[in-house]
Amino acid sequence: MASLNLDVQRTVILPHRNDGKDYSGILSFTASKPVEVLLGHRMPIDEETFSKIDSKRFGSLFLVHPVQPNVSEVFSAPTVIKPAYGLSSPFYSASVPFVGSSVVLRTLHGEPFVAVYEVSAQLGQPEIVIDIETAKNNTGTE
Repeated sequence: MASLNLDVQRTVILPHRNDGKDYSGILSFTASKPVEVLLGHRMPIDEETFSKIDSKRFGSLFLVHPVQPNVSEVFSAPTVIKPAYGLSSPFYSASVPFVGSSVVLRTLHGEPFVAVYEVSAQLGQPEIVIDIETAKNNTGTE
């Protein structure tokens, strides 16, 4: 499992839920500095099972434990969206459609920021498929 210690400032817009449901919707925001949109993707797998995947063949997947109160042991594989703000600064704004188990705005290097956002989201129960056997047995030949 890849691990990275980031010095970030963040605001959790939609937190991981203990009931396993995911969000889908649109996030629109304006921030005082360039921010990234982080979408968490719940991965209900234990470390022992995850360690059986051949990382030399398939590469490493960056996983984190969400830093949120009242969240049970869960891994999250984040998607990071870096909006192309263009030449319109100081207006760092975007609208981002999303599906994920959490939604976060963040800056790197500990830079504080202010953001105004609106989010329209619906809850859904994702169908989770964990197929480690294919990853372990796939040799790339038929």
